[in-house]
Amino acid sequence: MTAKNKKWTAEEDRLLMEAMEEGTNQGRTKQACYEEAAKKLARTATACRARYNILLKHQAAPSVKQDNREDPALGDILGLRDGLAFLQKLQSLIPLINEQKELQEESAKLAERNKLLEKELEDKHLKLQEYLQKYEEMFGILKEAGIMAEEAGIGVKVIH
Repeated sequence: MTAKNKKWTAEEDRLLMEAMEEGTNQGRTKQACYEEAAKKLARTATACRARYNILLKHQAAPSVKQDNREDPALGDILGLRDGLAFLQKLQSLIPLINEQKELQEESAKLAERNKLLEKELEDKHLKLQEYLQKYEEMFGILKEAGIMAEEAGIGVKVIH
C-alpha cells in the first residue's frame, strides 16, 4: 500500500527521522530501519532511503535548493533551524561587537590626544627656535662687543 510520487509532509519527515534515529540507536541496520519506516509511512523502503538522504543533505547544507516534490513546510523547518543557528552565532558575536565599539571609541580619543600632543610639541619646537635665534643674536652682539673692546684696548676677552 504505497503511494507513487505522493508528496512528503513535514510530519512524515519527522516520523522518518525519528524511526531512523531510534532504529540506529537500537543497533539495527539502516536497511531494516528503512523497511520499518516504510511500513509505518505506507511507502517503499527505497522511497524512505531516498527521502532520508535528502533530509540529511538539507541538514548538512541547508542552502541546497529543495526538490519540487517536497512539502514547503520542510523548508520552513529548515529555515527555522538555520535562523536559530544564525541567531546563536550572532549572540556569540555581541560581546565582540561591543568590544570593537569600545576600542574604536578609545582609538578616536587617542587620536585626538595625539593631535593635541603633536600641536604642543610643534609649539615647543617653535619656541625653542625663537630662543635659539635670540641666543645666537645675543652671542653675536657679545662677540662683536668683545672684539670692539679688544680693539679699544679694554681688557675683555671673548672666547671664540
